[in-house]
Amino acid sequence: CSGSTRASRAATPRLSSSHTMPEATDPRVEPEDDDSTPEDDDSTPEDDDSTPEDDESTRVNINAGWYEIVTEIDAVVFDAYGTLLDVHAAMARHARQLGPNWQRISADWRQKQLEYSWVRSLAGPPHHRDFWRLTEEALAWTAAHHGISDRAVLADVLAAYRALDAYPEAPAVLRRIRASGARTAILSNGEPGMLADATRSAGLDQLLDHILSIETVGVFKPDPRVYRLAENALDLPAARMAFVSSNPWDAFGARSFGFRVFWINRSGLPPEYELPEVATELPDLTALPDAIGAAA
Repeated sequence: CSGSTRASRAATPRLSSSHTMPEATDPRVEPEDDDSTPEDDDSTPEDDDSTPEDDESTRVNINAGWYEIVTEIDAVVFDAYGTLLDVHAAMARHARQLGPNWQRISADWRQKQLEYSWVRSLAGPPHHRDFWRLTEEALAWTAAHHGISDRAVLADVLAAYRALDAYPEAPAVLRRIRASGARTAILSNGEPGMLADATRSAGLDQLLDHILSIETVGVFKPDPRVYRLAENALDLPAARMAFVSSNPWDAFGARSFGFRVFWINRSGLPPEYELPEVATELPDLTALPDAIGAAA
């Protein structure tokens, strides 16, 4: 199905053993096996008027599709680039100077930027460089690859990356989540300066409780040490937080760490990393507050 209609219901992860498990009446929790029989049990089906099938409080209709409402979420952690911020906005602003192939150029820049982050993480701490430097290096490679020699245009494109546009729905979604009582945060590969510039220019800085950079640990996503930054900053276990990313590899890394994951699949890409079984897929951020039970 197309990206505008694709949706999958998330498998709700079990809370970590260090936290009190919900009562068995919670429709998400299967009752424990015991030796009792229906005759031995004083309760009868009539004692409970609801069942997981007919308890509509656990589901919400979003764009004619049913999603499970994930409860007990105390914070929502977002990836920045590609999730809240449009990584192709910098090239789009200079499409006339770059020519009709600007979208391919932008995609190559993004892919090389990510490739550099993965390779340097795998190579070890001595080879770490911050994300802004990798962004510069990736743009230089992309320009050489596509034969772009206008230094002024390249400088303007690079500067525009520090002031990317937010996706149109992002501010309202952040407001709804905060109005529900949940905290909001960014957890990003970006270095602190570029994140501060980007969130401020996009008008998101006042809608975030934390802006977390991997520079604290000196390794890029999807290393588990990165995801632990959110636990430490928010003083919550991953199981009590939603993680939102448009990058499948990032969604997979967060889910492997224990977050409840929402994959924003704007381009309608084929699923990978078993995400349909472990994450909720949405075509953009609009339905996110309802999907996590943060209805306005």
